[in-house]
Amino acid sequence: MKAPFIKPLITHLSSSLLHLLFIGLYLWVIFIGIMPVQAATQSQITLDSININDYQSHSGTSNNAIDGMLIEADKLRSSNNNLSKLLLEKISKQAFLTNKQQAYLKYLSALQLGYEGKYQDIENMLLDIQNLAISGQLKYRSHYTLVDLYVAQQDWAKGHQQVQNLLAQETTYIDKQYTLAALLSITDFYNQLEQYSLALDYSQRVLKSATTVRNRCFAERLVTQAKLRSKFPLLSIDNFNQGMRTCQQAKEPILFGFINIDLAEFYLENKQAAQVTATLLPLLDNFKATEYQPLITLAYNALAQAYWQTNDSSNSLKFAKLAEQNIIDSTPEKIKLSIYELLYKLAEQQQNYPLALHYHKQYDVLLEQHLSSIQNKHLAYQLANFEDLAHKEEISSLSQKNQLLSTEQAIAKQKEQTSLLLIMLLLSCLGLISIWSYKSWLTQRKLKQLTDYDELTQVASRNHFIELSNSALSYCYGNEQPVSCVLFDVDEFKSINDNYGHATGDKALIAITQACQAFVRDADVFGRLGGEEFALILPGFNQMLGEDIAEQCRRKINNIDFNALGLNQPLSASFGVSETDSSGFNLTTLLADADSAMYSSKQHGKNCVTLYQ
Repeated sequence: MKAPFIKPLITHLSSSLLHLLFIGLYLWVIFIGIMPVQAATQSQITLDSININDYQSHSGTSNNAIDGMLIEADKLRSSNNNLSKLLLEKISKQAFLTNKQQAYLKYLSALQLGYEGKYQDIENMLLDIQNLAISGQLKYRSHYTLVDLYVAQQDWAKGHQQVQNLLAQETTYIDKQYTLAALLSITDFYNQLEQYSLALDYSQRVLKSATTVRNRCFAERLVTQAKLRSKFPLLSIDNFNQGMRTCQQAKEPILFGFINIDLAEFYLENKQAAQVTATLLPLLDNFKATEYQPLITLAYNALAQAYWQTNDSSNSLKFAKLAEQNIIDSTPEKIKLSIYELLYKLAEQQQNYPLALHYHKQYDVLLEQHLSSIQNKHLAYQLANFEDLAHKEEISSLSQKNQLLSTEQAIAKQKEQTSLLLIMLLLSCLGLISIWSYKSWLTQRKLKQLTDYDELTQVASRNHFIELSNSALSYCYGNEQPVSCVLFDVDEFKSINDNYGHATGDKALIAITQACQAFVRDADVFGRLGGEEFALILPGFNQMLGEDIAEQCRRKINNIDFNALGLNQPLSASFGVSETDSSGFNLTTLLADADSAMYSSKQHGKNCVTLYQ
């Protein structure tokens, strides 16, 4: 695993809270349902050119041609939103609509407002639909759409209640596409609430239930997103590519775009800024063609952050300003925070201090709101769970006490009041415990950073390497995956220290570890065992792949600019490679066999790779 570096408070909070960096983004897509999400076509159709009779084929009678228009508008919400909007306008001008048609029109109008990011009136519209005497299918859809709305508004208490209402609905007569959409909404709710075990569980249910490529597109994005947020150790670029292929096959450009944004986040976290620009720049025109503001804003912001990592201030400023110009009311706080943090740093770099102060003030306001939002989210989840438990106990208690005398009912009321006081007491205790736990966690985090990572090279220390390696070996053993071990020792390092001094030796060790980091995945364990000896544990790699990594590291070390380090000859290292197929899953044996192979490399002229046989 790559050694982490100490980050600013906001980055640390984002990591510890499982990356709210993209909170609220997937709900933009979920909010428009599971119908195909395609680029918004610039339709040349006008309101006057729409003929109601053209939609009569959807129903067998002329009286129900409007039903056909409603169905068509529902289908076109994302693939051709302009035409869908025109159809809704045309229907709204009709003099006679049945109650069912009025409810359907109101529901689609609410979704249209959600697509445009205008959330103010949607809640009342959807609650009205739930109170109408209409079929259960439309009411069911209104439930999961309300879940999406509350996620967008970060109203976690109402969202949790709506999730419980949705799970309690009878689904026998509900179309499978809508029950699948409900699972998608619930998955996204738990994703945004940072309950990733629940989110991953529901997303895998969606993946198992998906019978169409379109639904698999949604499900694969949800699974990948949950793994990304929870720092799943075996998450790889292949996971993102699989989702992209599925969404391209399903003709879902907005979801395809969001997966690319997720991949960009993955690259940024791993300091691979060049991969971000290579991924997003060719797709930028396609993103713009969707006219989907959240996607465009995210793309600009990701490019700005990538250019900032590569010290390209000009392009970073260009895309940061574009991201700022595309901010709308419903843009998540975390994205605004990221944009304004970068803008004030760029202004400060250009010594434009008044502008830097202007952006920093906006950043401070957003940071305060963001931290408050994080606290409210977790408190709301805990309170909702406690209220659910209290509610279930109350129902059970009342069902028994209905058979008792009036005096026993009075006692039950007293118990209810006591329960309420207990809730208040527990909430107070929870607040105090949360503050204490947070301060204690910060202290432990600082201590762990000092003990787990080598101060010079920033790779895992010996003890931490052993701890991480044993965990990786246990995981791979349980999942029947191979593991290879690469052990290497810097050649002639003692003479470097003797002839050039320990400062030059330290520089050489830093250069060597940085050279090898280029070939280390997130799932790998890279550590310094002592002195000039280093080791790599490669989960999922057999000895052949381990040899390839070792050979690449050896060449990279040979190519280090030794003159820049003050040396007069190239650096080199001797490598030994072992694997679990021959050495087993015991770390001590695995290291010993790799050490034996490395010793053979030393005996055969050094600067080579030897496999343990």
